[in-house]
Amino acid sequence: MYRLIHDSALTFLQAWERTQSPLRVLEIGAEPYVFTARLLETFDWDVHCVSVPPYIWPGEMPSPQYVCVDLQIHERKRRVPVTLLNVERDSLPYADGYFDAALCMDVVQYLGYHPTRMFYELRRVLRPDGLLLLTMPNGLSLRRLLWLIGGIVDADPFTARGVYARRQRSIAPQEIDALISGCGFRIKRFEFLNLASLPDSLLPRLLAIAARVITSVALPPLYRRRDYIVLLATASRPLQAAYPDGMYHQVRLYPPLT
Repeated sequence: MYRLIHDSALTFLQAWERTQSPLRVLEIGAEPYVFTARLLETFDWDVHCVSVPPYIWPGEMPSPQYVCVDLQIHERKRRVPVTLLNVERDSLPYADGYFDAALCMDVVQYLGYHPTRMFYELRRVLRPDGLLLLTMPNGLSLRRLLWLIGGIVDADPFTARGVYARRQRSIAPQEIDALISGCGFRIKRFEFLNLASLPDSLLPRLLAIAARVITSVALPPLYRRRDYIVLLATASRPLQAAYPDGMYHQVRLYPPLT
């Protein structure tokens, strides 16, 4: 699955790439740095990463930590700076407008407390007209609907690796649209693709195959029920914090973002 997602993301980035190089790029949720390596193989970019260590709960990390990872890119070793922090609680330790692009791949569905903070901070550290690339499962996919009809409530088991090692909430396309647009981004491309891997268990696998066949038809109602979302947006609106209806409860209890 992740190879297909990475291939799609690289295709989107290649269509966007600016003439000036190297660009300064921020990758959120980069660990285990597989896509980071592919980025460095494909582009001559200055890549910075943000990750959260395993076994971490939302309130446990006292402050951001700064480390590096060494990646072998063909015959060359590349050292990539990594900031370890919690994007639901901590501010990104970068200046306003510091990055040309930000990648947020398969992160949103793991957040369980405050996704607005992450997008608010991403908008802040992106330069005007900077790019945001986001990938995430489609919470309204036909696959999920067929699983529910088949009696499969959730395909993500609990894990001992910490709260951020499993999906917390399924997000609908209109919710991510409202969240990103409300935080100061203008959406340029909103694509629905069938990229999720097929489960090993027989019934979920058969239902996933059925959903993939049905949604391969290029009709808008079926197209929007594919299992994955790939989205491109630019930092083209004023910075603000958005709390879409249905996503947030008791907004007054969240700390103000300034």
